Amino acid sequence: MNGPTDRLATRLAWWRLAWPFRWAHKPLCTRFEAGVVRLGRLHLCRGCLAAALGVVLGAALAAVAAPATLLVALSATIPALAFLSAPGRHVRLPQPARDALRLAAGTCPPFIVAALLGGHLLEGALAAVALAVLVLVHRRRRAPLRADLCTGCPELEQDAVCSGFARQARAVQVHERYVERALHREGFVPRVGA
Repeated sequence: MNGPTDRLATRLAWWRLAWPFRWAHKPLCTRFEAGVVRLGRLHLCRGCLAAALGVVLGAALAAVAAPATLLVALSATIPALAFLSAPGRHVRLPQPARDALRLAAGTCPPFIVAALLGGHLLEGALAAVALAVLVLVHRRRRAPLRADLCTGCPELEQDAVCSGFARQARAVQVHERYVERALHREGFVPRVGA
């Protein structure tokens, strides 16, 4: 299982198992159901979905608006995002407001590209740097909060996998059996104690 074809087959096997929860970005339990959108078997992170819709909306607006107008929108949007997306403040906002923030964040990259292509190199570059710094600071400040995501959940005391990660655990088990069978077909025998 060392060749590129084997690695690709293993990766594709995992994606066939993981696609329903791969983009949920949260445990799939009732505690986090407000942050996950379900489309059939597919679970999507609500914030990422709003950001993706923002990119589409931003691209559509960037195609019809003047670059100077987009720069005005960026100069208002990025500071508002910086203020309202602070982790301590963000968690206290109602879900629709958080969705609007993600949507607004998604509009920024197409606006920046349109500003750069429209000849506003300095302003577009400054907006890109400001947005990149905002994302980096937000991720760094949010990391400790994500580490305690499940604190207080009654299922933490159980010996079994919690309901939020049961599907992922089953997928890992199926994938392990797939890899094990593939290794057996190749005649691979693990060396114990080596």
